[in-house]
Amino acid sequence: MRLRTFTAPTLDDAITLVRDELGEEAVIVSTYQSRRGRGAQVTAALEESEDDGALAHTIAIEEAQAEPDDEIAQVLRFHRLDDALAHRIANEARALGRDDTVLALAGALGTHLSFTKLPSQSEMPVMVIGPPGVGKSVTVIKIAARAVLEGRRVHVLTTDTVRSGAYEQLAAMTGMMDVPLRATETPDDLVAALADIDDADLVLIDTPGCNPFSPSEIEDLKTFASAVTARQFLVLSAGGDAADVADATALFAAAGAEALHVTRLDCARRYGAIIAAALSGGLPIAEASATPFIANGLSSLNPVSLARLLNETAFKLAERKAERAAS
Repeated sequence: MRLRTFTAPTLDDAITLVRDELGEEAVIVSTYQSRRGRGAQVTAALEESEDDGALAHTIAIEEAQAEPDDEIAQVLRFHRLDDALAHRIANEARALGRDDTVLALAGALGTHLSFTKLPSQSEMPVMVIGPPGVGKSVTVIKIAARAVLEGRRVHVLTTDTVRSGAYEQLAAMTGMMDVPLRATETPDDLVAALADIDDADLVLIDTPGCNPFSPSEIEDLKTFASAVTARQFLVLSAGGDAADVADATALFAAAGAEALHVTRLDCARRYGAIIAAALSGGLPIAEASATPFIANGLSSLNPVSLARLLNETAFKLAERKAERAAS
């Protein structure tokens, strides 16, 4: 037996999803239409080999966890948080007794997550790490640009000497800001480069993409980081499977990451992976990026802004889908 909860703009849309995914044999267990016209939920079961008692027991568990009349639970499930975590956060939000959905969700998120800023100056080198393709080099440039605008003296080093065009990309941007750039191929090269710098408020170290599920790549990252006792800021792009991102974050945290910076908010619509990653790694969220442009490219996050992002994205997409279905 399989039991699933489907969310859609209307009950008809939700029932259509049930039939498409579970087939005509699926049994509609419960339905719910939001009082504010913000979507509907249908819980359906597809019997396989369990008796009626087992089916009833499973349905009871699903209904207890789903809390179909709770908008916050709907929002969190839209963003692909697992049911247990969505249920826990929604319960905590309801317990706060606030009528405003965003403020209630913000209050619950604030008990689980912490927030910080990317540094504009640091006594220790700042190493930007993360998987391939998440925007580490662009993040380095954005941090450097903000620091330069604040009057800081910035140097950039890179250990990404293999990827085609990596150095040239950095050189083009650092050159425009008159920020010194140096490539280092080995930990010893990195140590020597740092020894030559004596006038910086901030030293940023760009790194090659690291597959956290590859022990050899994680060890290589640790070797470079330990050679210079650097602060590590993990960069991850928004979106993606929450479980995969959480597993990756835990591995980066074990390797020394101290905070999480989120990129490409503009290229994703489901942000549950941000919450899952921060919780899995025990990392504060160090701002976010929602634009490829360098100027003003870093945005602060806090419980209220994150709750607003989650809430507005979920319901705007539901409303657009309903409008398309009606046209």
